[in-house]
Amino acid sequence: GTVTVGTDGASGGATAGTSTTGASTAGTGGGTDCPNQQVWCSNGQGSGTCVNLQIDPENCGECGNACDPGESCLGGECKGG
Repeated sequence: GTVTVGTDGASGGATAGTSTTGASTAGTGGGTDCPNQQVWCSNGQGSGTCVNLQIDPENCGECGNACDPGESCLGGECKGG
């Protein structure tokens, strides 16, 4: 899959990072220095957050892909429920 990773306006495409979950494309947002195994998910309003797409139930497998209530995010897939 393709993960959209935001970059801050100042550094633009020059510092567009890659992630372990697929190709990354430059976006917009705040700072993008995320810890290992995390990627920047923009909220589309100039900010966002660093998330781990493998375990975050609000961003499971890709930014904005929320699991259903009662489900867990394991290995980038919603499970349980």
